[in-house]
Amino acid sequence: MIGDANKGRLSVPAGAGDQATTAATGERAYQQARAAAIYYLSLKKSSSGQVSRYLVRKGWPAPVADVVSQALVKDGYINDIVLAQQVLKGRCGRKAESFAHLEQRLRRLGFPPAVRAQALDAYRLEGQSDLKLLAALLKSKYAAELRLLRDKQLPPERCRELHLLLLSRAAGRGFTPALLRQLLNLWGLTLE
Repeated sequence: MIGDANKGRLSVPAGAGDQATTAATGERAYQQARAAAIYYLSLKKSSSGQVSRYLVRKGWPAPVADVVSQALVKDGYINDIVLAQQVLKGRCGRKAESFAHLEQRLRRLGFPPAVRAQALDAYRLEGQSDLKLLAALLKSKYAAELRLLRDKQLPPERCRELHLLLLSRAAGRGFTPALLRQLLNLWGLTLE
């Protein structure tokens, strides 16, 4: 009798139900993580790395977060190159930084190494260099100090103070002392 009750049913090998349940749970987790990532992207433009970190913070496993962020890149929701170029263009003038600092900024923002290299190379091809970026920073943010340095009546100790100030501010943005000296020499503002 018991055998007759099971006649019309399909036999399922042991453990197969567990695999199906695990696959369904994994797909559900993927879909939920994807929905959360798309919601996050609707709030703010973010790199693939930022999306992955967001998902991990919200409790999804890192492998799921990485798969979701790469799928969103593939599907066109995230364009790391365009976003990295926007970040670089926003760091000029008063916000200028050296290429070393720009690379660190892109890394902190979660851009993959290939994207960082491509964006920085494109920025260089646009004619940017550490010297030009430092010049833009000094002209826009430290114009008053530069005017004082051009004053021939300025006492030598005050001149040294201004040079040290510019040196520390430039170093804070990743520019080397040698580069600052080179630029000031080009402008005829050498420390005597």
